[in-house]
Amino acid sequence: MTKLLLVGAYLLLSVTVNAADKIRIGFPEFNSSTFTLPLAHIRGYFQEEGLQVELIRLRSAVVLPALTSGEIDYHTVVSPAINAALRGIPVRVVACFTPGLTTAIIARPEFKTIQDLKGKTIGLNSIGGGLESTVRMMLKHYGLDPDKDVKFLATGGVETRFAALKQGLTVATAGSTPVDYLGKKFGYVVLARAYDLFSYPNTGLVTSVKKIK
Repeated sequence: MTKLLLVGAYLLLSVTVNAADKIRIGFPEFNSSTFTLPLAHIRGYFQEEGLQVELIRLRSAVVLPALTSGEIDYHTVVSPAINAALRGIPVRVVACFTPGLTTAIIARPEFKTIQDLKGKTIGLNSIGGGLESTVRMMLKHYGLDPDKDVKFLATGGVETRFAALKQGLTVATAGSTPVDYLGKKFGYVVLARAYDLFSYPNTGLVTSVKKIK
């Protein structure tokens, strides 16, 4: 009987420890591509899997160092991780839950086409992240060279991106839904949507090789 109690206590302790497993998931900003994370948290899906999840908003520039150093366990943006893995950085994509891009390029109302952005400044959340990669692909689709024809400026989150537009620091910005709907509400125009142009894995889970092992 004593042995059974000891075994039962051990199993209970093991379950308790496992149930307290903590993971940190980084993300660039909350939008239609990343809403699955807070939704899963609210609906208790993480808890059902015995996970205590902390969602951390990170700038793109610090994502790879944070992953490889173990400061975070996962990140959500796929394309920079693919590029990093091809360069030999020990990160891998382990899941993709948004196979299409909801990214839209939004501009001041005097701009009617993507070509009108030539020689202008586009505001992004950060330089070197997934949003920039997508915008570059969109510009190339319309015949612009993103290295020569436009200038990118890091203007932060959605609120400050729209503030930069209003102040004239930029003439356009980009982001995933609901940025496009907010832009229309503020009087701006949507010049292009990524899902009309191509299908490209966007959001998922990226982790380090060490974490996988």
